[in-house]
Amino acid sequence: MTIDTIAPGAPSVPDLIAASDSGSSSTDNITNITTPTFTGTAEANATVKIYDAGVEKGSALASGTTYNVQATTPLSTGVRSITAKAMDAAGNLSAASSALSITIDTTAPAAPSVPDLVAASDSGTSSTEKKQKQYHQ
Repeated sequence: MTIDTIAPGAPSVPDLIAASDSGSSSTDNITNITTPTFTGTAEANATVKIYDAGVEKGSALASGTTYNVQATTPLSTGVRSITAKAMDAAGNLSAASSALSITIDTTAPAAPSVPDLVAASDSGTSSTEKKQKQYHQ
């Protein structure tokens, strides 16, 4: 019998996977997905738990030393602080990783204003009638 009372090292800082990052780039950590997936490295075959401001949001078993954990509890909108902890087979829990700051934004932008034809493109008798000449051959 082996008694293990040593906690594993803290996992790497979680990283939002590109498929969960819906911002203007796949690395800006902005998403409209409330249950995103995070990846990183941890002790081989550890159970990795993801936390939002200290509250557990999901867990998964690392495949080798790589983990992919999807939040199973939705994250609230706004800026979130995501950390990870690793738990070994003996139940020892590591310290938290450094935090990843992500933004959950599920609000669509406001509708744009009604389009207006610029005066230089308006060839009608006045610049406010919104007609434009078209030439057909």
